[in-house]
Amino acid sequence: MSASVKVKINVNPQAKALIQNAANKGLNDRAIAVQREARRKSPAVKGHNRRSIDMASPIHPTEEGRELGLKDGQAAAYSTSGYGGYLEIGTGIYGPHKQPIRPVKARVLSWVQADGTRVFAREVKGRPATPYLHPAQNKEFTPEKLAKDISKHMGGMSHGTS
Repeated sequence: MSASVKVKINVNPQAKALIQNAANKGLNDRAIAVQREARRKSPAVKGHNRRSIDMASPIHPTEEGRELGLKDGQAAAYSTSGYGGYLEIGTGIYGPHKQPIRPVKARVLSWVQADGTRVFAREVKGRPATPYLHPAQNKEFTPEKLAKDISKHMGGMSHGTS
């Protein structure tokens, strides 16, 4: 003879909301930390890219975050400078295509250097990568740091076992 017992456990809606709120706040804290570290690591001549680094989360929605299609439980750090991606991955022979930069609509490239000198060239090597976003994410968005932030927003409840 055997007897079985089944118990259905439902999460209280208030507890579910508390947990989701704490998770979103913890995610926001980590996104801010990634943004701060990326700004610190961003190469800066005039600082435009550094100033353009922003973040989006469920608590801090932005137009760029909406364009990225961020959902609940997701966050992003990004540059809006227009060239932040080139800094991150490199260009020319140092970039993903591994080819020198050559003019498409003209015979030569032309630019003015910081000292005012105009330069002409048939091709340039490009710029080596100076990663700043990925290293910031790897340093600041760890499971341990996220768990600590979520726990902080849960009122300091322990996230370990006893």
